[in-house]
Amino acid sequence: MILKNPHFLWILIILIPFIFFSELSFQRSSLWLRRFLKINKERSPHLISTFFFCSTITAISFSLAAPFFPYQKNVFRRSGISLAVGIDISKSMLAEDVSFPFKDKDSFTILNRFNLSRLFAIDLLSELDGEDIGIFIFAGNGIELVPLTADYGYCRYILKHINDTDITLYGSHLGKAITTGVTMLDNHPGIAAKRIVIISDGEDMGNGQATYDEAAKLAVSKRIKIYTVGVGSPTGSLIPLRSSVSGPLSYYVDESQMPLKTRLNPGILETIAKITGGRYFDVKNSNAVKNLVRTFLDETRKVKETKHMEPAMFDLSPIFLLTGFLSFIAGVFKYP
Repeated sequence: MILKNPHFLWILIILIPFIFFSELSFQRSSLWLRRFLKINKERSPHLISTFFFCSTITAISFSLAAPFFPYQKNVFRRSGISLAVGIDISKSMLAEDVSFPFKDKDSFTILNRFNLSRLFAIDLLSELDGEDIGIFIFAGNGIELVPLTADYGYCRYILKHINDTDITLYGSHLGKAITTGVTMLDNHPGIAAKRIVIISDGEDMGNGQATYDEAAKLAVSKRIKIYTVGVGSPTGSLIPLRSSVSGPLSYYVDESQMPLKTRLNPGILETIAKITGGRYFDVKNSNAVKNLVRTFLDETRKVKETKHMEPAMFDLSPIFLLTGFLSFIAGVFKYP
């Protein structure tokens, strides 16, 4: 036990006059009882009450001295977690089959899948507290935009200033998106918990399921979990071709000059998440960001490397104060 304010122990000096006058009072009262009533006063109640009152003074003085017990506390370290967030930038992400939260409708001029994905990533930044985050984009290939950093302001700036009118790539390759995230995290050894977040409509133009299965298994071998976020409508939508924000001039067409239709494919995204032990989230859920953060925090609390020991102290003052209060009550109760 260590005392923060040991000078308060001087209060214990009060015990000396207290015990002296307590004994003097007992002797005088005993003398009067014997002289006038011929009764011998019992000493045990006096000794018990004196003991309790002395305990009260002792407990209060120790309480004021702020005693504490030092120990090593196991603390969850959020700074040991790193996220690689990938945003799909294929042409299908230009589809305008999404709705924005009312408060965020003015954030972007065009309300499409891509801009909703950016908004999701920006909201995700607001929920972080010490974790490192990296940003990458992907279509046929993955491109790292921001390496792992705790500079959330810079990440917001980059996310807000990606020009969606520059998107001209057909199809997304989810396998390469995963390997890009794995590479970003793998280039930083010593990370306690590694997680990838992929925001996409789930339309994969790779070489089939074998490709993203293989990439997902690579992530598992690196102890990386993947959380997928689905954007878009499962009923399908055309892809507008814009030269400006004034309105769609036409729509993208295929080789037969038929308008291209795109739809959310949650099945692929759910499969990728399931293989790695992660989870799938739908961006339409207003609590998707909070649920995502809560999920990876709950999971990473179980990872041994995210914990560390740090000095802490257990304050004993309330215990001494309570002891003093109970001793006082007991002393009054036993007072002869």
